[in-house]
Amino acid sequence: MELIKVFDTRADKSKTEIKRTATRAVIQNGNKILLIYVKNNSEYKFPGGGVEDNETFIEALKREVLEEAGATISEVKECIGYTDQFYPDKYIADEVFSMRSIYYLCDITNSFKAQDLSTYELELGFIPSWVSIDEAIKTNEERLKLGNNYHWTERELFMLNHLKNLNK
Repeated sequence: MELIKVFDTRADKSKTEIKRTATRAVIQNGNKILLIYVKNNSEYKFPGGGVEDNETFIEALKREVLEEAGATISEVKECIGYTDQFYPDKYIADEVFSMRSIYYLCDITNSFKAQDLSTYELELGFIPSWVSIDEAIKTNEERLKLGNNYHWTERELFMLNHLKNLNK
């Protein structure tokens, strides 16, 4: 597994870390990619999320894609790599949240099911969407310029650009 990028906004690197690992799916169909449109913030993110206790990375990936996009993964082709993020925890003062996001290239079946979103995801307005990488990049660049971004905005924009460069 290859480290692709580290995003580190810690002011104090000696603080205790709260660690989380997540898996994220890269699902392409021709010149389109399946992303989650976050209606509340007008941006795109890769489907995926946190690995739960006693769950493998692949099990978490399949569960999260089904929950967020209503899509069933038929094949996990390869691990593209991972990013690490470090930023001040928004809930616990004097602690740092550490997020490792592992990206996998996947195929899905042709049928979609209803999403099974958490309250948080419903509030954000998660909508599965087939978009071009260029459209997603443009949308996320505009979101980043406006500020008030989520912890994933910069990471997902970076990964979209990374994928675009891999596909050249």
